[in-house]
Amino acid sequence: MATALLDLANQFPCNGPDAGGNTLSFKLHLTRADLADWLGMTLETVSRCLNDFKRSGLIEFDRPSVITILKRDILLSIASGRHDADETEGPMFQP
Repeated sequence: MATALLDLANQFPCNGPDAGGNTLSFKLHLTRADLADWLGMTLETVSRCLNDFKRSGLIEFDRPSVITILKRDILLSIASGRHDADETEGPMFQP
C-alpha cells in the first residue's frame, strides 16, 4: 500500500512537496475498490491500511479523493521493507 500511495502521489500531485520533501498531496482517481483490485487486496484491507496510515500520522485525507502524504520518508521506509516497527504504532506496523 505504501508503494502504491507513493507511486500515485508522483503521478497525480496536487502540489509539489514541501521544502523538506515530506508532505505531498495528490488526487486519488481510483475508488477504494479499484485500489484493492489493482493491488490484489480486499476492499477491507485497503481501507484498514489507509486508516492505519492516517491514525499513525503518515497520511491525511478529509475527502476520500485527496490524500496528503505527511511523512514520505516513513512511507518510503515501509515500501522498501526497511521500516523499524518502533517508529510507528498500529497493527499493520507490528513485525
